[in-house]
Amino acid sequence: MFPPTASRLDGWRQRERLGMSDAPQEQLPLIERIERAMVVLALIIERDGDVYLPLFEKFESELEALRKQQATRERARALLKAYSREGDVKAISSRNLSLSSNEGPRPYLGL
Repeated sequence: MFPPTASRLDGWRQRERLGMSDAPQEQLPLIERIERAMVVLALIIERDGDVYLPLFEKFESELEALRKQQATRERARALLKAYSREGDVKAISSRNLSLSSNEGPRPYLGL
């Protein structure tokens, strides 16, 4: 490979300064990525016209669906937490919640 030239080094430095390095970066959550994409898309719509409105509407619907899934997941976690071992009367053995077969489920003792 050829040694880096001054202009190539300047380009690399500028990419690093702008956060465009080749190093692996932590991926943002999908909801945040869609929100950022919508901001860019809104700018493009303002500049280039309504041709991109269907794409913006698609992003809106996807974002709404993801937020709904996230809220449902949080409600499910809260319910599970309420029924955990700390839940006293409503307690569920954590052994029965495990998917591993190390100890296995408790035997059925009848009604």
